[in-house]
Amino acid sequence: MAQLFPLSAQRKVKVRVLPRFPARVEGGAGVDVARASGVYTFSLDFTSLTPIASLDDDDKFVVERADGSFAYITFADLVTAITAAQTP
Repeated sequence: MAQLFPLSAQRKVKVRVLPRFPARVEGGAGVDVARASGVYTFSLDFTSLTPIASLDDDDKFVVERADGSFAYITFADLVTAITAAQTP
């Protein structure tokens, strides 16, 4: 049976831990990882991607915008946007 202690008898434990980012960081297909001065930078590596032979309507494209942010658009929405842009 567990022994119960009054609240005043309970001890507090404080621990200082230096969190470590995973000891090993690797990029994968299409992802590049660089580390400089303890700062990790993740980016897309387009040179390691293979061309796509065909697309489904719900396939997504990731694009980097001029401000450095990323967004995606589905193939169907891309076709719709291109068609709308070409319509006078």
